[in-house]
Amino acid sequence: MSSRTSPPSYPNAPYIHPRDLPPSPQTPTSSLHGHGFPPPAAPRMHPVDLPSASNNISSYGLMTPPSSPSKSAGAGASALHPLLAAGASAMHFLITQPPETIQFRGFPPSALGEPAVRPGVTRVSVNVLGIFLVEVRSARGVTVTVGDVLRQVYEELSHQVQGHELRCFPRDVQQYAMGGAPGVVRRSQLLGPRVLFAGMKLVGAEPNTAHCELELSVA
Repeated sequence: MSSRTSPPSYPNAPYIHPRDLPPSPQTPTSSLHGHGFPPPAAPRMHPVDLPSASNNISSYGLMTPPSSPSKSAGAGASALHPLLAAGASAMHFLITQPPETIQFRGFPPSALGEPAVRPGVTRVSVNVLGIFLVEVRSARGVTVTVGDVLRQVYEELSHQVQGHELRCFPRDVQQYAMGGAPGVVRRSQLLGPRVLFAGMKLVGAEPNTAHCELELSVA
């Protein structure tokens, strides 16, 4: 029997001769870039140096924070007299009474004539509660003494309160100081029972001037 396929047995049917399948595609071994030429070489990238960090970044980074501003000139070298710095532990002084009534503890009364600050200054500024400011100035450039400071604190707080100063206190404190009726109100009356001298704190210094804060406690 022949290996060929027999024609169809149906009369008048068209006969299509078999054809072989096309060969399977193969991976080309040559370059696909036009006409068999090898592809062009990739461009060479030359190394580029990164820009250096600016001085501002290196100086203010997390590892190198900016330096704090310097203190006022002479602040670190100045010191209050122990009588002023120690406060109630060195003397009993009610700021509503003159310095002549001071009761000393471990200091002679002559300590009032000693310099209030060392090295000596001709001006001492005393802040009281952030409301009152006591300015102590020596006469003719003489050094301010402990007695000068205490007397000026007493006199300034004995003055009549100003309107803008009075408004810094709550309404109930104002009424208490007035005694329930309008009249002359002294600054010390707004302090209530906190009229015992509890010392001073040196907060800054500059040539010939010392800046302090007054501390008070309940008498």
